[in-house]
Amino acid sequence: AEGRRMGTGRRRGRRWRRRGAAAAVLAAAAVAPHLAVRNPPMPPGTAQTGPWRPLAPGAARLLIDDTAFDAESGERVFRQAIFDAILHTIAEAPSLVLADFFLWNTWQGDPPERHRALAGPLADALAARAAAEPEAVVLAMTDPLNARYGGPAPDWALRLRASGVPVVETDLDRLRDSNPLWSRPARFYGPALDRIGPLRRWADRPRLRDPFEGAAGPRWSVRQAARLLHFKANHRKVLVADTPEGGLRLLVGSLNPADASAAHVNVALQADGAVAVDALRSELAVLRWSLPAGAASPEDAARVERRIDALEARFPAPREPTPPPGAPRARWLTEAGVAGAIAARLDALGPGDRADLALFYLADRDILRRIRKAAARGARLRLVLDPNRDAFGRPRNGVPNRPAAAGLVRAARRRGWDLEVRWADTQGEQFHSKAMAVATAEGATALLVGSTNWTPRNLRNFNLEANLEVEQAPEAFAAWDRWFENVWTNGDGLARTRPHEAFADRGPAALLKALQYRFQTRTGAGTF
Repeated sequence: AEGRRMGTGRRRGRRWRRRGAAAAVLAAAAVAPHLAVRNPPMPPGTAQTGPWRPLAPGAARLLIDDTAFDAESGERVFRQAIFDAILHTIAEAPSLVLADFFLWNTWQGDPPERHRALAGPLADALAARAAAEPEAVVLAMTDPLNARYGGPAPDWALRLRASGVPVVETDLDRLRDSNPLWSRPARFYGPALDRIGPLRRWADRPRLRDPFEGAAGPRWSVRQAARLLHFKANHRKVLVADTPEGGLRLLVGSLNPADASAAHVNVALQADGAVAVDALRSELAVLRWSLPAGAASPEDAARVERRIDALEARFPAPREPTPPPGAPRARWLTEAGVAGAIAARLDALGPGDRADLALFYLADRDILRRIRKAAARGARLRLVLDPNRDAFGRPRNGVPNRPAAAGLVRAARRRGWDLEVRWADTQGEQFHSKAMAVATAEGATALLVGSTNWTPRNLRNFNLEANLEVEQAPEAFAAWDRWFENVWTNGDGLARTRPHEAFADRGPAALLKALQYRFQTRTGAGTF
């Protein structure tokens, strides 16, 4: 009996040792990618804080796509300027158009958005410009998401390429990992797994439901879905073109030429002059390192490379002296450069100053701290936020804006700050703007507008982003003031915003959303 007990003990010991060894191997396999894989450096043309460039009188123009709800008729009311300005700029450009847009597709949610088509008309405008001016340089860049990360090219891209306009997909592998829990193991083990033939064929077989169009869309492969989970994007929305007067024009904003986004509230800035050269050179740098992976063919890549060389020679970096503070001026900002500009604006606020914020996403913890400190110093802050309840026909639970706003409102009420939050009264569309306006007690004004959501993914050198910052542009600032006051007060009798209490979470729901918000902002395991 004693021998049997000893034998049983030895067997149990061996089992525990084997389990311990297996656990150690699994732990090492989980940790190894995070030790071995490092983020690459930011590629050329990114993380830029451009120099201040002079602005001629009237050279900066604020463009707004405004959507409101008429309760009496039960209809939405649209006043839109951005897409028409894009089409007009393309149509009159003598010799250069460069378009770089994140979402550029005809996908629809349920119910579909029927306000107007955007994807096809933009492609048609670029093709028409290339046909009308055969010597003109017309270039298009977009995110690989629009081809479903390796699926067939969208129809608009095929039409453009057939008309001689190159369409380049951004090489997202050059970007840093915003979701390291997924990206680092995928980059560490992916190449080895891809060499296993049966596994590679299994990963390439379409089998998954389309995450954007559902049953109406094509099936995705596991490989396509795996690329989606990296949560990387060229999120810029930029148009650069020359003008009949001989200069360059830049348009930067929050509009995506995606049909399902046609009713969104968006804000853009248009500016002529040297700041457009900074934007062009940044965009050309991104185009260059996206070749050859993002081109349709090696021949197409070589053709684009030659055009980039010619444009860089034609538009060298401007050498004008920097305009002094207080003069009309503008600067180009990308990625972490946008974060720096936001932080500087908030940190400079004090008694008698005000800042108006119109944001689709607010989640960056550092920026939230700076908002609180600005309010504590006596500045007036008004925030209009999207309630995060609609996403192309799919309901959302309000993260991240509702937990982020709840903390601001609680602190403001407890400490008597002049800080208020209102929610956009969305009716299926999104309050998609990413904009801030500042007016100081001394009368200085500034606008900061672009593609950048106020989240870690967008502000901390992960996504590609682009913003334009302008100072002392009175016409543009006056247009902002008229629009924002209308939004804040529902001043024209149309429903645009609702008080914070309308979407304030309470009890267990508030706690769960706060935990989700904190986990996703800290780990990057989410789409914001």
